[in-house]
Amino acid sequence: MQLLKIVHLVAIACTMHVLASPMETRSKAISRDVAQPIIIGTSPTFDGSTFAWTEGTNACDASEVQVGSGNFCGIHFALIGRPGDFVFNGCGGSLWVDRDDYFYANCESYSEGSQCNIVPTYRCA
Repeated sequence: MQLLKIVHLVAIACTMHVLASPMETRSKAISRDVAQPIIIGTSPTFDGSTFAWTEGTNACDASEVQVGSGNFCGIHFALIGRPGDFVFNGCGGSLWVDRDDYFYANCESYSEGSQCNIVPTYRCA
């Protein structure tokens, strides 16, 4: 009976460790590069295409996420000068961005003067 209790406790401890590991990994993913928000913008000049760039850099160096107008969520893209694979999620509701399949930042409506005919619409931080 005592051996059965020990085996049961070990099984519970292993299960708890397995469940905790992804959260630890996710916490590390969330904490990296948090200081570099991403700006999303659209361009009427380029048929409403969606662009993304790192806040503090010039929109003229933005990465094109979506060619033409349409839903830009679920499309993987790279940011110039930034490692990782980015993707926007939640179009039609609460918008957020993932990086390398981990949550990166929530996005909110954002308006600032346009650069290179790209009008900022969201800021993800």
